[in-house]
This record gives sequence, C-alpha cells and structure tokens, in this order.
Amino acid sequence: MIGHNNLSSHKSIEEQSFLISVIIPFYNRISQTIEAVNSVLSQTYQNFEIILVNDGSTEDITPLASLDDLRIKILHQYNHGPASARNHGMREAKGDYIAFLDSDDLFMPTKLMRQLAAHLDNPEVAFSHTSYRFFDSEGLAEVINSGAFSGFVYPDIFCDCPIASPTVMFKHTITEQNMFMNENYKVAEDVIFYAGISRLGRIIGIDVPLALVRRSPSFHASSKIAQIVGAMNILRYLHDFGGDISNSRRREIYFQKLKYIGYNYRLLKNFPLASYYYFSAFWYLDGKISYLIGLLKKLARCQACRD
Repeated sequence: MIGHNNLSSHKSIEEQSFLISVIIPFYNRISQTIEAVNSVLSQTYQNFEIILVNDGSTEDITPLASLDDLRIKILHQYNHGPASARNHGMREAKGDYIAFLDSDDLFMPTKLMRQLAAHLDNPEVAFSHTSYRFFDSEGLAEVINSGAFSGFVYPDIFCDCPIASPTVMFKHTITEQNMFMNENYKVAEDVIFYAGISRLGRIIGIDVPLALVRRSPSFHASSKIAQIVGAMNILRYLHDFGGDISNSRRREIYFQKLKYIGYNYRLLKNFPLASYYYFSAFWYLDGKISYLIGLLKKLARCQACRD
C-alpha cells in the first residue's frame, strides 16, 4: 500500500514522457461525459490520450464537439455494454499505461501523476488502483479506502473486491497478453478482469482518494439485485475457469459469495431465497459440493422458467 507520503521523487516522469491512454465508455449522459473529460484535461500530468467509446448512445452527441483537443479520439459501436466498450478502447490504445474512467465520474487533478509515479517506483507491478470519494448533487461524501487493498490478492479478490474502475491503471502489456474483459458478463466483469491481472503477481494500492465516484440510483454498488447478479457471475466464472485454485480456497470463496447472495436477498425481504443461499453457503463449506451444484442447477432452471 502506498500512502500520502510515498510520492515518487522521479524527475524522469516528465522527461520520459510516458503516454497514458484514458478510456471513457459512455452511453448518453453527454453533459456528465464532458465533465469527466475535463477532469482528465485538468491533470497535472499532460501526456495522455483520451479514448471516448460511444456505446450506441441515443442522445445527441454533438455537444462533445466542444471538447476541442487533439488528444481526444471518439470511437463508435452498437450498444454492447461497458465490457465491450472498454475492450474496444483497449484495442485502440497507444499508451504505455491504460486508465479507466466512467463517464459520470471524475479524476482528481494529480491522479495520473501520482499513479504513474507509483508504477515507476515499482516497475515489476502491472496494475495499480487508488482509494476514492463518493459525490452526489449535494457535494462530496465519504472516502472509501479501497487503496488499502494491496499486494498478492489472488484469489482472495473474488471474495471481496473493493476496486472501483475509475481508480485503476495498468500496463499496456496486459492487452498484449490477450487479457480483456469478459463480455459475457454485464455485472462483475471488472472484478473478473482485475482478478485475472492479480493472478500474475502483486498489485499496488494507493490509499489516497484520487477519483470521485458519482453516487446515483444506477450505481451498481447501491443495487442489491446487481450485487446478487455480480456474485453469481463470479461463481459461474470460477466454475468454468478457476481450476488453478485449491479446493480449500475455492470452498471459502464459494462460502463467502453464497452467503453474500443470501444477505442481499434478506435485505430484499425474499426470505425463502435468503434461507436457501445461507444454507447453500454452509453446506458448501462442509464440502458437499455435488449436492449444492444440483440445487443450484434446479434453481437456475426454475428462474429460467419464470423469465
């Protein structure tokens, strides 16, 4: 973890002039997208490109023409969701490093400089993230000290990933290893992507709030249904691709995610499903895997019938 006093003394940051690609996917909310871009243009570190990915917006995007800066590129695609939009941006990125920014969020002015300095101080590390602060129409809210999450975090990252997308930066070499977001998932695709990178080695957490995350009704972290879907997506991913995790660690991760699903169903006052997932969590921890998988498949069939 890197704190307030561990800023790099690199004179070489400006001299070496590393290019940072900032990828901003957007779907409508054009005025907020302009605010997001301006927060990048106001950075103390100025060697960047901004890749705006229009994910099939239905609103008039001509106000974006006011962003008169040669470092801004706009890509267009049909509406396929944020994972697809970020992948599109990553494939077009020219930078030595890639950073994400959601279209309704903002960078603090020193964000890119401080994060690049952390990477130059730790050249073996491919991925970093920072703490962040919530904000809304009433102003700034609490700080989330997610930057305390640091080190060798795989596979624990599947249990509880505090990383917010507008805080991340990673080496472009990640994409050269054909590592992109899984577009089959609409929720938790970012967690799965960060987990894949953390599997490669240590990650850096910077415990300073260098991004502002807008709190709104559509914010996934405030949606219990989204949290349930995200946890289920992580379980599906682990079932399909988590073969490198030991049985004991896998049981612990499944226990935590199933318990979390049960907790969210309890908040939704769906007590039958809450009880089911709490029961499944403890059953799985005891190692009775085949029975649990059968129950989950039965539940999935029932949900598919209702849909």
